[in-house]
Amino acid sequence: MFRGILLILVAVFCSTAARADSISFTLLAPDQAASVGQTVTYIANVSLDSTSSPYYLYALAVNLNAPDGSDVTQLFRQNQDGFYNNFPFELDPGTSITDVLFTLELPAGLPAGTFTGTAALQGGSDPSSSDIQVSDAFSLTVVSETAEPGSFLFACTGMLLLAAQYYRTRQI
Repeated sequence: MFRGILLILVAVFCSTAARADSISFTLLAPDQAASVGQTVTYIANVSLDSTSSPYYLYALAVNLNAPDGSDVTQLFRQNQDGFYNNFPFELDPGTSITDVLFTLELPAGLPAGTFTGTAALQGGSDPSSSDIQVSDAFSLTVVSETAEPGSFLFACTGMLLLAAQYYRTRQI
C-alpha cells in the first residue's frame, strides 16, 4: 500500500516537473556589420512550448561591450519599440513569433572593431515576474568608411582635368 502511494506521488511530481515553462529565444542574425551613422536591426524568434502555461514578457535588456570589454551600452542609441510593438505581453502556449526585436544606431566617432552584446528577455510565469529568463549573444562589427579605389581615381582624374583647364586658360 505504501509503495502504491509513493509511486502515485512520484508520478504526479514527475509530470509536474515535465510541464515547466519552456520558452526559447533566438536572434536570427546575431552577427552583423555596419558603418557609423547606420542603423542595425536585430530580428528574433520567441516561442513557448505547447505544454507550458502562459508566459509573461516584461522587458528587454540589451547590453553592449567594447572590444576591450568595457560596457558601452550608453554609446549606442537603442530602439526597443520592436519588442514592445511586436511581441505580446502574454505569450500563450504553442505560440511562436518572429519579428524585429530592437535596433541600434551607430553614433559618430565610434571606433572600428567588434562589439559584443547580450539581449535578454525578462518575465516569468506570472505578470509581476521580471527575472531574466532567456538571453542570446550578438555581435556588431563597426567598419571604417574608406573611399573605394574607383571613387578615388575618379576624383583624381577630375582634379587633373580641372588643373589642365586652368593651365590652358592661363596660357591663352
